[in-house]
Amino acid sequence: MKKFFCLLLLLLSSTAWSQGFLWEMDFGFRFDNREYANSTLAPSLTHFGVIAAPRIGYSWDEGSTLFAGVDLQQQFGMPVPALEAGVLLYYQYKNERLEAQAGIFPRNKMTGDYPHAFFDEAQFFDTTLEGLRLHYAYGPGGLLEFITDWNGCKYEHSRERFRIQIYGKQSFGAFYVAVPFLLHHYANSDYVRGVVDNLWLFPHLGWNNAYEDWEWDTKLGWLKTFQNDRRQGRGYTNPGGFQAEVAVSYKSLKLLNTLYLGKNLLPYYATSDASGQPYASDLYLGNPFYRTTTGFYDQLEIRWEPVHTEKMQLALRSVHHFTGKESGWQQLVSLTIQLSSPTRK
Repeated sequence: MKKFFCLLLLLLSSTAWSQGFLWEMDFGFRFDNREYANSTLAPSLTHFGVIAAPRIGYSWDEGSTLFAGVDLQQQFGMPVPALEAGVLLYYQYKNERLEAQAGIFPRNKMTGDYPHAFFDEAQFFDTTLEGLRLHYAYGPGGLLEFITDWNGCKYEHSRERFRIQIYGKQSFGAFYVAVPFLLHHYANSDYVRGVVDNLWLFPHLGWNNAYEDWEWDTKLGWLKTFQNDRRQGRGYTNPGGFQAEVAVSYKSLKLLNTLYLGKNLLPYYATSDASGQPYASDLYLGNPFYRTTTGFYDQLEIRWEPVHTEKMQLALRSVHHFTGKESGWQQLVSLTIQLSSPTRK
């Protein structure tokens, strides 16, 4: 890995070799402190660390590029390993309507708007997708994203796991219809038997508009899940509920509120597999407060973005969770930077 990283740095400094070479660099810093002492739904903890993904590519023909790089991550305070490193290796194709990646590529290539019920903030540190992504812009105001992410191989204690994500959206001026979809297939390891099917979708109507320094976005829809722990043999359970999301921003300030009214969407969260290991966040990738037992969950976020450009985003956020009986407070500071070589004409 050290030799590979040194070679990558050498190539990054030598992209002038040929007009076909280009480079990209992602950097991310995240402080995510969760004070959940007043709740039994999620543990109090802090995710604090830094990620980086330098890579080079060779482009040919019209829109084809082959990328190679490294994915680096350091969770602060972790004694071993000092630095986690993985490989990035993928083919990318781009034209006016279609964008595709195949291989091991950065998660930030994902463009669909998926709710927090699907993916928790901790996914910031799950930095890669392994599989395929297709993004297609069709007609006026339409887009479709399809992703397969194979994130677990059946081997000894490692479960076979994969995700299929689909995001479709059709706009009609300021109004739109969208459907995010997630299938998380959670299967066997060599030593632990059991398969869980975990399917989520959020069909909703939206309204997005702006006036001078003001902007707002409203979503009204139904969160629905279809889940089956085959080891229990009880068939599917299908909890769901109404969700409303409202985001209002003025210049660098933003207020976001999410209201969910419905059943516990994580019914197997405390269930253990055949080895005694709870499913918990290994099965459920989203916000654990959707385990609400009161039929109510509200998330209020206050955000300040003093820097928000195409290449750099700095945000300070205060997120408050309420279920009627339990509450939690989350503080986040994030800095993300995306750099790339100039686009050739």
